[in-house]
Amino acid sequence: MITSEKNEDEILFILQNLRAEDKIEAETVIGKDYIEKTLKRIFEPDIVFFLAKDNNNIPYAMGGYQTTEEKGVVLIWLLSTNDIAHHRHFVLRKIREELKKIEQNNWFIFNYIFEKNYLAKIWLKKFGFSFISDKSFSKGFELFYKKRELKGLE
Repeated sequence: MITSEKNEDEILFILQNLRAEDKIEAETVIGKDYIEKTLKRIFEPDIVFFLAKDNNNIPYAMGGYQTTEEKGVVLIWLLSTNDIAHHRHFVLRKIREELKKIEQNNWFIFNYIFEKNYLAKIWLKKFGFSFISDKSFSKGFELFYKKRELKGLE
């Protein structure tokens, strides 16, 4: 099940049980206090949010996106517990649906990824994302992005 409802207990459950790779990303990008900062950020109104739960109503993944100050540029993210591996077909289908919506109105989608987050990199490659090392950000991280060519005065 996918919901856009922002439930603090469910969000905290995921943040406290992150996959190792996701925890490294969160700590590097956000800081050691990533749980508090992420929770606060998710409840801000400009975040489009999704949460996935299994048949027992246990959350295992959450993600979303936000626009940036530059028109047509969107930052996307996904954090999950180890249980995401048991639901990959469902999650991949939902991500594909959301990416189609995001791509309609935006020309550049991006974020940073821990270079050893192999599961996420496999998924991102399936969706047509490219990767480049960005030494200006943090060692061991890559920028992933997908861009759409603009047409005319778009």
